[in-house]
Amino acid sequence: MTILALDLGAKRTGVAVAKEGHVFGRDTIAGWENYEELLSNIRDIISTDNTEKVVVGVPKSQSGDAERRVVDIADKLQSSTGVTFDKVDETLTSSEANRRLGSSNGEKDDNAEAAKIILEDYLAR
Repeated sequence: MTILALDLGAKRTGVAVAKEGHVFGRDTIAGWENYEELLSNIRDIISTDNTEKVVVGVPKSQSGDAERRVVDIADKLQSSTGVTFDKVDETLTSSEANRRLGSSNGEKDDNAEAAKIILEDYLAR
C-alpha cells in the first residue's frame, strides 16, 4: 500500500510517501493559497505513486482556526481526488523537523521532513 502524507501550509505543502515499507520525504509543493496548483500536484503524485491513502497533519491551536482551515482544505482535496484522507495531530512535527535538519529557526525547508514525521507517527500507531 502506498500512503501519501501532507504537511499542508498556506505557502508550501510538504509531501512524504510510504511505499514498500520505506518512508521518505518527497517534495515541497504549492500551498493552499494556490489551491489549483496544489490540487494538480497532489493528483499527479497520487497517479504516479498509485496512492491508496493520504494522511494530513492537522495543527492544534487554542482558537481552532488553523485546525478548521486544514480540515476544510483536506476535505475539499479528498472530494476532488476520490482517495481516502485520514487526519492526524501534527503537534510538534515542525520542531522535530527543524531538530532533524539542524535548523533552529526554520532557515531550512522543513515541510517535507515534517510530512515524513507525520507519516512515521501514523504508521507507528
